[in-house]
Amino acid sequence: MSLTTAHSLWLAPLCLLLGVAYAWWLYRRGDDRFAWGPRLALLLGVLRALVVSALAFFLLEPMVRTMVREVRRPVIVIAHDGSRSLTLA
Repeated sequence: MSLTTAHSLWLAPLCLLLGVAYAWWLYRRGDDRFAWGPRLALLLGVLRALVVSALAFFLLEPMVRTMVREVRRPVIVIAHDGSRSLTLA
């Protein structure tokens, strides 16, 4: 099983960086403006970074490729033609 993308796979770390940068940019002013507390703000920031990173990665069009090797036994057919057309030739 291998993971391939329509674009270079080296762009995947940039997707993670984009998500972290976006979450940091939204939460950069500090925890004092959030009424629900700093721990929940951190949790929401991490969740937002993961979601944005995943969306950016999906834009790379990932595809999981699985190679299955199937071995089939050969089929041997023995046919006997006893019709009149063979005796005419």
